[in-house]
Amino acid sequence: MDQAAYAFESRLTGESFASAIPTDYGSSMTGYVTASHPVTGNSFNINFGSTTSEGNVVGQANEIIIFPGAGAASGSTLAWASGIHNPRGSGDPWLDYMNNTRDSSTNYDSVGGTISVNTSQNFYDDTDLTTHTDATTSGKYDFYSVMVHEIGHLMGFRDGSDAWDANYNEASSLFTGANAKAEYGGSNIPMDAASDSHFGGSLDPTKINCDCHPSLNVSVSTNYRASFSDLDFAVLSDIGYTVSAAPVGTNVGSTYTDPGVGYGGTYFVPAAETYATWFARTGGGGGTGGGGGTPGGSAGAPEPAAIFTFLGLILAFFAGWREWGRRRSKPENSLLEI
Repeated sequence: MDQAAYAFESRLTGESFASAIPTDYGSSMTGYVTASHPVTGNSFNINFGSTTSEGNVVGQANEIIIFPGAGAASGSTLAWASGIHNPRGSGDPWLDYMNNTRDSSTNYDSVGGTISVNTSQNFYDDTDLTTHTDATTSGKYDFYSVMVHEIGHLMGFRDGSDAWDANYNEASSLFTGANAKAEYGGSNIPMDAASDSHFGGSLDPTKINCDCHPSLNVSVSTNYRASFSDLDFAVLSDIGYTVSAAPVGTNVGSTYTDPGVGYGGTYFVPAAETYATWFARTGGGGGTGGGGGTPGGSAGAPEPAAIFTFLGLILAFFAGWREWGRRRSKPENSLLEI
């Protein structure tokens, strides 16, 4: 998960945003991100300003907290991302910030959320992103690629925000943002009409500048790897993120040639460190034990079992791996198998 997060951190080093905590603006309102509990499946709220058992405060400036969890679920879905803030109103300084800056027609900044992984599926857990042949010959779904996809949704690659709506023609299912068009041969980008939050099946590989699979395709197969491509990042740029032209910072990643039919482009997959370095530094663990998050409408922050911190993006893991009570049904937040 920390390596999947680094795919974004290494390209968003110029991005910054203020606190989402109401009291920081002198507001008495309660702000929260609504998400689906990654273990139980129940809808619940994570309050801005609440503190996890690791001492991380939800909603701080320049930090995004993501709570992953897992359990067995029926069907072909591999994982779900869930998390949205959509406050409405005016006349309150916190509301004005959230409506006019954090989620405006020209800018969206993520507030994090949850990722739910379906343990009924067969994943390949790659320990070394400096090589790729193992992931593309494993006969399994590449966990790294799936997590990059879901983090992409939480960063704002989804229908519903003001910035997305300003760049998306829902009637024709076309993304019209200037940066994305520049990465797609100057054309509007076809999107999946069912979800309005994935690239469509009619995407033309010959128009994609990097000649590589985007991460936010609507479907994925086994033996498939996709990091967040320049086309994916161009969409984030269109909704307001500051994206660097190449990965920035310490990097031990490697190039990858997309073997997909109609593709064949070579691009760089960033990695912060090798598995051996990470294991030596952490001993194979990321934090102390903790209880599972509180399901079903709780306003407190879920309690993580382990935590990894890389350049400000925090991944907090739920304990208590068990079957979901129900599955999240919104297709814009799911990654489906072929």
